[in-house]
Amino acid sequence: FEPGLAARIPLLLYVILLPLSVVHLASRTGASRWAALLSFGLVFGDLYLLGFIPYLLGLPLVMWAASLWAPPTRPRQVVGQGVLLVVAGLVALLLHPLVLLTLLGVVVVVTFAGPRRQWPFAAPAILAAIGVIVHYGSGAGSFDFISPATKLVYLVRAPIALVDALPGSAWMFHAAMWLALAGAACLRMRSAGLPPVERRHRFLLVALVVAYFALPFRAGDAIFFDLRLAPVVWLLALAMVPRSFVSGAAKVVVVLFLTVMLVGQITVHRRFAAESAGLADLCESLPPGKKVLGLISPEASDTLQPVYSREGWAPFSPYAHAPSVCLTERGGRSPTMTFHPSLTWMPLRLVPGDDLEDIGIADVFDGLRLASQLDQRARHYDYLLVVSKLDAMHDAAGRHGTALARHGRFGLYAVDREVEAEAPDAVESNP
Repeated sequence: FEPGLAARIPLLLYVILLPLSVVHLASRTGASRWAALLSFGLVFGDLYLLGFIPYLLGLPLVMWAASLWAPPTRPRQVVGQGVLLVVAGLVALLLHPLVLLTLLGVVVVVTFAGPRRQWPFAAPAILAAIGVIVHYGSGAGSFDFISPATKLVYLVRAPIALVDALPGSAWMFHAAMWLALAGAACLRMRSAGLPPVERRHRFLLVALVVAYFALPFRAGDAIFFDLRLAPVVWLLALAMVPRSFVSGAAKVVVVLFLTVMLVGQITVHRRFAAESAGLADLCESLPPGKKVLGLISPEASDTLQPVYSREGWAPFSPYAHAPSVCLTERGGRSPTMTFHPSLTWMPLRLVPGDDLEDIGIADVFDGLRLASQLDQRARHYDYLLVVSKLDAMHDAAGRHGTALARHGRFGLYAVDREVEAEAPDAVESNP
């Protein structure tokens, strides 16, 4: 069984399950399935390239949880779905607590907006959600608020984040698409009136928007939790568009909108694949079962930069997990793996060993800082994988090992543990 295939299975499930879960929610609420199909455009967006697998798999769970108490429901259905929710929650807890927290939060909010008779079914979720928030919110992370304006930009840009890759003024074409879709909906409303929207889902959408702007950028161990809510807001909104809003010519607009979105995303993926071809060559030359330390600088990609970068520095660049990609194909260990050993709140984290337990999760993504610490860290690894256009990064790696290959910004160095640097590497770390 190929490790690379095992890594692709969750991504394949995410690609399939996310649009299906939104369409399912739309069918439960009587909304337009055509509008729900637009969620497929979010699948390969900014979140897919810069997110992490446990959270990605959590999004379909969230959409399914939102439809848990959507009418019609019978007691037997509620009990059966409740059991499935408990099982999904246990799996989510093993993967990542943020997924469990989001899942429980949706159930709680839906219950608040629902009839009183459903409270007994949601009581365990409410108690569990309170426990998760208290436990993980009391971590060592700082409470760092991001500008509401930046949050608004990310929320607006989330569905079309990758369409900028299209030649010309793609944003103008997209704006025209949005206006055409809104215009078709308004004309339909004028003739048919405003259809009712399920109260609990309207309440849930408002609650998610408020939470998105109110939550801190970093609360305890909940890193980037609020910005990751942006796609959830869009997914729920698409699952609430009434059927009468999308009919006739509006369906054609939806198809055109989705086509342009996917063409833009495919263009970006192709450009990034061409840019990262050198990394694939290095991965093929890496012997199996080795320990690799990645030195990735924040400006590593010319194709992609996340919208939530700060002062030009993106803490999670598209190459942040580059060593993990190589090790997935070849086997081995790296501190850039998602289940970092220092994340004590993650049940399935890596077993600490050697230098892995001494590198904090924040240091993993700061290649400049790691490059300045190679005197102490290089000896614990077999190879150094450099992803940077900065010659200083490659020079620092070269002083601690032999250069095996160099393809543009990508470099692979075999560590010589007998080599001791005479002075600390002169590479300034990012504050």
